[in-house]
Amino acid sequence: MHIHIIDALSIAFRAYYAHMNHEFSFQGKPTSVIFGFLNTLLTYIQTCNVQHLIIAFDSGGKTIRHDIYDSYKQHRDAAPEDFSEQIHTLRRMLDALGIHSLSLARYEADDIIATIVHHAMKENIPCSIFSSDKDLTQLINSSVKLLRPLGKGADFEVLGVNEVKTKWGVEASQMQDYLALAGDASDNIPGVRGIGKVSAQKLLHQFASLKDIYQNIEKIQSNSIRNKLLQGKDSAWLSNKLVALYNNLDIPFTPLQWSLSCLHTSKAQDLFFEYGITRIFSTFETLQHSFEKEKKNKVSTSKVVETNTALHRSDAYKLIRTQKELDKWIQRITNNDCFAFDTETDSKNAMQASLIGFSIADGSGAACYVPLRGPQGAVFHTKYIQQSLEALFQNPHTTIIGHNIKYDIKVLMRMGIRYLPKKIFDTMVAAWLLDSTRHNYSIDSAAEQHLSYKTIHFHDLEKIVGKKDFNFSEVPLPQACQYAAEDADITYQLYKVFQPLLVKKELNDIFYNLEMPLTLLLSKMEYQGMNLQTGRIRMQSSDLAQYLHTMEKKIYELCGKEFNINSPRQLQDILFNERKLPVIKKTKTGYSTDIDTLRILATHDPLPEHILHYRMLSKLRSTYLEVLPNLIHPITGKIHTTFQQTVTATGRLSSTTPNLQNIPIKSLEGKKIRYAFTPDKDWVFIGADYSQIELVVLAHFSQDETLCAAFRSGQDIHTLTAASIFSQPLEAVSTEHRRIAKAINFGVIYGMSAFRLANELRITRKKAQEFIQAYFSRYSAVQQFRQEIIEEAHTNGYVRTIKGRVRPLPQISSNNHQVRSAQERIALNTIIQGSAADIIKQAMLDIDHILTQEGLQGCLVLQVHDELLAESPQNEALKCKTLLIQSMEHAVPLSVPLRVQASIAKSWGDLYE
Repeated sequence: MHIHIIDALSIAFRAYYAHMNHEFSFQGKPTSVIFGFLNTLLTYIQTCNVQHLIIAFDSGGKTIRHDIYDSYKQHRDAAPEDFSEQIHTLRRMLDALGIHSLSLARYEADDIIATIVHHAMKENIPCSIFSSDKDLTQLINSSVKLLRPLGKGADFEVLGVNEVKTKWGVEASQMQDYLALAGDASDNIPGVRGIGKVSAQKLLHQFASLKDIYQNIEKIQSNSIRNKLLQGKDSAWLSNKLVALYNNLDIPFTPLQWSLSCLHTSKAQDLFFEYGITRIFSTFETLQHSFEKEKKNKVSTSKVVETNTALHRSDAYKLIRTQKELDKWIQRITNNDCFAFDTETDSKNAMQASLIGFSIADGSGAACYVPLRGPQGAVFHTKYIQQSLEALFQNPHTTIIGHNIKYDIKVLMRMGIRYLPKKIFDTMVAAWLLDSTRHNYSIDSAAEQHLSYKTIHFHDLEKIVGKKDFNFSEVPLPQACQYAAEDADITYQLYKVFQPLLVKKELNDIFYNLEMPLTLLLSKMEYQGMNLQTGRIRMQSSDLAQYLHTMEKKIYELCGKEFNINSPRQLQDILFNERKLPVIKKTKTGYSTDIDTLRILATHDPLPEHILHYRMLSKLRSTYLEVLPNLIHPITGKIHTTFQQTVTATGRLSSTTPNLQNIPIKSLEGKKIRYAFTPDKDWVFIGADYSQIELVVLAHFSQDETLCAAFRSGQDIHTLTAASIFSQPLEAVSTEHRRIAKAINFGVIYGMSAFRLANELRITRKKAQEFIQAYFSRYSAVQQFRQEIIEEAHTNGYVRTIKGRVRPLPQISSNNHQVRSAQERIALNTIIQGSAADIIKQAMLDIDHILTQEGLQGCLVLQVHDELLAESPQNEALKCKTLLIQSMEHAVPLSVPLRVQASIAKSWGDLYE
């Protein structure tokens, strides 16, 4: 037997500061202590092959040492409130797992550890102590080691008798006296004034102990040292008493009960999942299985898969090779209310991908893979597979479960499948709705987070195929089946987890009635695509290249020499060393030259303005003009962007390959790119744009009388704000004053500071503050609304949009002012921008529905924030335009009217002339 003892708070504090900005539960509660401690604990258990473990906790509050010395640990700050709360939860988790811990009122964890070691020595049981506390070095002997953590995680140094002597210059048995002489600032142990570490070492080399020193003090040759010891005698003995460990506490010594052989993972699961500690829970389960010898994890031919026992093993996955087997599966599946479906293809781009196979799962743990082709060639004829897929989806009442199912639907559309899924459940979108703060919603990540299941990753197949860049059809069919069928099975298992969670989090309505219909609509929009006039784009690219060359010369003339404009380091030298401009912000590599910095510097010098313009045009050329022609589909001849539902935390859609939402509309160069997008022959574009939707949403939520009255009467809100701020009649408001008012209207509602407003408007901070105060004086209910939202966010740890979308705010109660303020701004941004996103999504669904209901050919092709773009035959254009306006203005009932501007044109750019 070997007892391992962990000094809980020593490890917990390290975890708190190492993970404090990264780990939070779904409700926004911090979990840095819980996550970091358990992660370190697991690593320690596995590294040291721990069989018997006890964890020692401090009891909290004043201890027996405070009775001796009131100033003991006095200078230490109180533990943060969120730290103490997490310690309570951590102990609940350890108890649930069956991992024993001890604490005793008025005593410290060190005393508990000393008592355990004392009992263990009597029974000749070796011990290892895991702690960073050097006080515990006094317990070290031939059978007791101290393991001190290094850096992050559970890396540690092992300290025995020899290591203590090397590190502190004294024997382990002398450490108590060493600390009594030298003192310990961390615990406010005074020691002897003037006696440092070196003097303490020399004294203990000459004498065996503190007692021996004072009994032979006349033998100390240094008058200075002798006088210090005499003057500090009381302090020395006080310190010695404070450092001494109590090894006779009344606590149970029951090492057999501290065995880890039977972890109660089933009892702990709910608690772990409540706090989102699912990956660690998975490792605890794996640890449990390793202790239970009769339950060994199975090893597949492709990889060892660590699994949650609630999930089903690969022996339930069936490789389908005959029509009879496939027909049997289809007959079985189509009678179900739902089933999971996943495709395997040869490209990440659904508009270019060819189907290699598909997998289906029915939720029983069984799943199958149907290959069209494999390493030996075709397995099924394409026409038969098409018929089989149509049979699979012909029941419009069956829910098809997929992970990023929009991709699968587009693959089916390109195959010409007539019956496409009508009811869907996308587990990727569900994962995002449940927690929009994560950055990865892949099936591998979702399985690990929510199912404690480690999937076979795509790169794991590289070893089997023997190369990195491979076609999935090259994967041997048995391994292809394991990989593909597992995806379908895991997707179904995620569905079973997410379905009740959506109900519990009150996200059912927005998921089923907004996001899922939208997924189907986006599939159609992406498949439809848009025409691009490549000749126009290439000509613009050539013209812009020449203009950029001219700009380079202008910049060189301003600087008096040539340099690499795209090099931050060279630009730093030009701006701050040669031109002596003020440093705005420092970075790890010097001084910042980002956009915000250059905008501020532009008020001091003309060069930054030229650099900004050059960067914008250069990026426009490299991002769009040089790329767009290469993205034209070889068959359709169109650009097919991909809309992303799960990227933004506010609910806004984004687009990629290409990102059509970031083409600047205000610049002439950006407009020229839009001119190159055209509808089909004899068709036209219909563009519809919400007018100031975010300010309308603000008026609706705040119920500010002045703001609401302005929107109801159709007044220009920016002109109205300008008139108020500058104390002018409406007719006297200048264009410049309206520009300032517009910046304030859109900036202040998101918590823009006077500093940032001053930089944006290039005015003094004092003036910016006056504008903000004038704004809130005019719209007093807006200020009250902002405060209510912030208070709600602090209370709940999240905010909700108009459609009930949840935005977790995990750091809203941070002790760091900057972090807390940023979270408060996010809360306001989410309510306004997120609600605007909800509204336009609903409008998209209403438009698609009414166009279909009216039997019109027109269809939506693009969404860019507050703008919708539809394509229609010329003879339907006016009716489509009317329907777009009506649908958008009545998408969601508000207390103030939504207004839409719409036009018809032959190109995207012409819509805004």
